[in-house]
Amino acid sequence: MSDVKISELPVATVVNATDVVPIVQTGTTKQAAASLFGSSAATVFSNPGGRLTTESGVPVSMSDRTSQGTLYYTPYQHNNIYTYSGSAWVAKTFSEISLSLSVTSGNNYDVFINSAATALSLSSAWTTDTSRADALGTQDGVVVLNSDHTKLWLGTIRASGSNVIADSGGGVTNQVGGTRFVWNAFNRVTRPIKVIDTGDNWSYTTNTIRQAHGASGNKIEYVTGDASVNIDATVHGLSLVQDTAVVSGVGVGIDSTTTFSGVVQTAYDSNAVGALYQTIGRFVGAPGLGYHYVSWNEKGTVNVCIFLGDNGGDSSQSGLIVTGEF
Repeated sequence: MSDVKISELPVATVVNATDVVPIVQTGTTKQAAASLFGSSAATVFSNPGGRLTTESGVPVSMSDRTSQGTLYYTPYQHNNIYTYSGSAWVAKTFSEISLSLSVTSGNNYDVFINSAATALSLSSAWTTDTSRADALGTQDGVVVLNSDHTKLWLGTIRASGSNVIADSGGGVTNQVGGTRFVWNAFNRVTRPIKVIDTGDNWSYTTNTIRQAHGASGNKIEYVTGDASVNIDATVHGLSLVQDTAVVSGVGVGIDSTTTFSGVVQTAYDSNAVGALYQTIGRFVGAPGLGYHYVSWNEKGTVNVCIFLGDNGGDSSQSGLIVTGEF
């Protein structure tokens, strides 16, 4: 066996007394205790392990969940959560918690958990789609209800109808877009939201931006509790164009059915004999706090311009696909 130089041995990390935070557990409650070295108890917080969901026992639903009257907070990464007692952060274990919803259609609400980690509650309805009625605050850098720091903020929801919410991916039924109306402050997952148009094709010979096929359903909707959250939205289109002077195109409209947001790829036929073009529009960015819709928009030429939906079911399909963290 060859000699090993002392200098080659790994260096041990020195742990200071002030770095040690002993935990005392009583039943299911864990709390930072006074240090064994004589210092006072430290403030501790760790991200909770659950997710808000509309499906009992399923933290990330794979099915379309429309008109759901119950909100659940269910374990996902683990079943531990820290709440503020008024003087310290206390760790608790939790089982699934449910809340029967009493909400008004078209309004946003923030969701909180109490200090005992046994009940969910909602804020007042937001004053607008993008402005809270009840302010959020922070306790040791953790977001809580400003008027009551014992209520930990878990996320934001939006009512899709009277006393119901929705969490659906869409993209299955003609002109029925997905709605992600449950947004988590912790343990977010990247999820798709889609809309398709199964019409064979449609003509649009006006050089003005409108919703695809002139259909109000060609959009997706979502809510977020954080203005910095990004989405990635792409429209894929096919069009038959015969126009040498005016371009056609498809694009993303952020909260608009009459403008394009982001980048747009357009097409025109320089030979005036007609050709089939693939066009794409894409937006990547943060539309902001609260409720937003993302519209599938289009602009036609003044001569021949025929947009394709599923082209009679030949495996072609135009549509809007959005991804975001919820």
